[in-house]
Amino acid sequence: MIVNRLPILLLLVSCLVVGACGPEKSDASSSGEASPSSTSGEAGGTMPTSAPKPLDKRIKDAIDRGIRVIRSHQDPKTGAVSFARPYDPKMRHPGITALAVLAYLRSPRHYRSEDGPFVRAALEWLASLQKPDGSIFERDSANYVTSIAVMALQESGEARFRPVVEKALDWLVRMQCREDTGYRPGDRFYGGVGYGGDERPDLSNTQFALEAAHEAGLPKDHPFWKRARVFLQRSQNWSETNDQVWKDAEGHEVRPGNDGGAIYFPGESKSGVEVLPDGTRVFRSYGSMSYALLKSYIFTGLDRRDPRVRAVQRWCVAHFDLDRHPGFLPGPKGNEPYQGLYYYYYSMARCLGVLGDRFVASEDGTRHDWPAELAEKLLSLEKHGVWRNDKNSRWQEGSPVLCTCYAVLALEECLAALKK
Repeated sequence: MIVNRLPILLLLVSCLVVGACGPEKSDASSSGEASPSSTSGEAGGTMPTSAPKPLDKRIKDAIDRGIRVIRSHQDPKTGAVSFARPYDPKMRHPGITALAVLAYLRSPRHYRSEDGPFVRAALEWLASLQKPDGSIFERDSANYVTSIAVMALQESGEARFRPVVEKALDWLVRMQCREDTGYRPGDRFYGGVGYGGDERPDLSNTQFALEAAHEAGLPKDHPFWKRARVFLQRSQNWSETNDQVWKDAEGHEVRPGNDGGAIYFPGESKSGVEVLPDGTRVFRSYGSMSYALLKSYIFTGLDRRDPRVRAVQRWCVAHFDLDRHPGFLPGPKGNEPYQGLYYYYYSMARCLGVLGDRFVASEDGTRHDWPAELAEKLLSLEKHGVWRNDKNSRWQEGSPVLCTCYAVLALEECLAALKK
């Protein structure tokens, strides 16, 4: 159980050289260098020493460095963020822009529009992309971009963006697979949300839509949430509530397992198929989707004592791992367990941040101080304000700006949890 206290997207990859960018709010040093302190020497004098910085200070400094790197990818006029540095308009993307703005707004410096165009222009550019149907995107990934843009616009707290948020929220609700779009409750994709076109729904897209709806204040008695729970439980390896039967790529019958974790969507797992000792085939659960499932269940209003919630909680704690993406086994290349690693870090941090627990504990009593442990891990992976998945670039994690956004957002969740 978890001790009670209560993002695959985007398209382009480029290289990054670290640099500095504009002024920061001055509540603390953002240089990342240790400040000297004085202690008494043996002869009664004083001598400078470098005392270790507290963890929260090291996290804040790392967030500052990461934000400066993200800003170096940004157009100072439009606020758009590109995958290239210096800024290249051909490589700009509203999805990465929305992630960047969310990182600015949730930072310990609490950046807002009045701090400058890097926030104000970016918010206005995102709002300007809204289509007549309510969606917010430029070329692709309509659901991802709309969802993250809604989170950023809502997080800004600015009343001028509320009409944009409400229109986008209406679009997200209409994108759900539901009765008036021809879906029946018995259909395996019922209740899910896809990319925003004709693509099939998946748990990654769905979790972002659910979080956006939650942040935008969609009433909890709206049928959107009830329909979503159907899709969520069909994406869970928990046969108590999942009665689906699928086929794998080779035509073998695959049934839900009983470990409580989650897969990509009903009938597919990005981590493949596992054959149990009795010969039953199940799609293997993995980390990012399991945290996505847990967070999404909470957003839909399920009680934490619900068996579905408790089952995925147990999986997450039993597979707590900060070195690899749990659920992915080594394959021919040997680097398979590192795919989607930063997406996993962010999924974990956001989920546990939503739950509000400082410690997680397994049934055998093993306890993890997750914000401290995850923060230390991310700090160890930083290279002058840059994070990048050098072991596996799948899902665009060879992109420094994408991984840096994930890392900064995760560190912000860690910092908030450490204060509780």
